[in-house]
Order: sequence, then structure tokens, then C-alpha cells
Amino acid sequence: MGVDAVGKWQKFPHDDSEFAYAGPALGKAWAGLHAGDRVAWPDRKWLSGVLEANPDAAPDGFDGDLEKLTGDLQDAWRAFHGGRFGDAIESVGKCGLLAHAVANKAAGVYATYLETNNSRQQTCFLDAAKRAEQAQQVLPDDPNSHYFHAFSPIAVCASAWFGAKVSAWFRLAWIFPPMPWRRASTTDTLWL
Repeated sequence: MGVDAVGKWQKFPHDDSEFAYAGPALGKAWAGLHAGDRVAWPDRKWLSGVLEANPDAAPDGFDGDLEKLTGDLQDAWRAFHGGRFGDAIESVGKCGLLAHAVANKAAGVYATYLETNNSRQQTCFLDAAKRAEQAQQVLPDDPNSHYFHAFSPIAVCASAWFGAKVSAWFRLAWIFPPMPWRRASTTDTLWL
């Protein structure tokens, strides 16, 4: 993310103690937290499989320490769920594109709800689109890379047209993104 362009991150304005998820609490809460987006729990087994299939997804200078990388990635998700969106976005520095989903979710929520400067808001969305495009190259089977690549430019346009407060539709899209595996009815409808 163009952190210099965004500057100081706005603080989450609510009590976040309920969402701290220290230690194993995040893993226990994961299924409920990610029932809608189906992001896989980033444990060592998942990370090992992703890196075996997509070695270019490893962060620059990765020394093979899966425990550290797993911990860093889980901490990025803790930051996101705890409202520390800037920390979650900056986790790409430690985790590389393995953190694209958490960084892009954090950028979307941050830009939509906390950032009041229109230019910085657009920077968040554009950086998310760039990260997603890079993730598509190294993690081609990751649906979140495709979702955020498509969504972020749309959000930039909404931000430019409607100002720093993005319309309610875009807010809902971040909370309830269309999921192709869900069906609205027994028909062949693929999108909610």
C-alpha cells in the first residue's frame, strides 16, 4: 500500500477488546468470522500447501520459517478483526502476497468507514486493486484476488462520484460479497 500517500491511519473509534482474538481464540472463532468469504484458516498446513503449489507467493527474503510466517499472517488477521486496519494492510511487508486478502479487506473497510480524505480513500482502493492483480499472478486459484481486483476500481469510481462516504451499496458489498457457491433459490442463479 502507498502508506506515505495515506499517512497516519485513522483509529478504529470503538472498543475493540471483544475482537482481540489472542492466541488460539482466532482459530476457534475463524469459521464464524469467515462463513461468508470462506477464507481458509491460515495455519501451517494451509501455508505449506499454498507455498508448495505457488512458490512465488512467498514473501521476499523468505527463509523457510513456516512457523514465523504463519504467526505473522495470523497476526495480520488479528489486526484486521481488532480494527487495526493499517497494521493489517502493512502486513504485506512481512507476509508478501499471502496477506493480500487480509490487506485488501482491511483497505476496503478502512477506506469505506474510517478514511475521510477522498484522495487517501481512493489510494487505499487503488492499492488494493494492484495487490489483487499481483496476487492473481502468483495465486491464480485464490478467489479473493479476483474479487478484490474487480471490486476495488469500482469503489474508486464510487468514491470519486460520491465523495469520501461511499454509497450504502458498496458498504453492503464489502459485508456480503456475492458468493458463486451460494444459491438464491433452487434455480440456476449463481449470485445472491
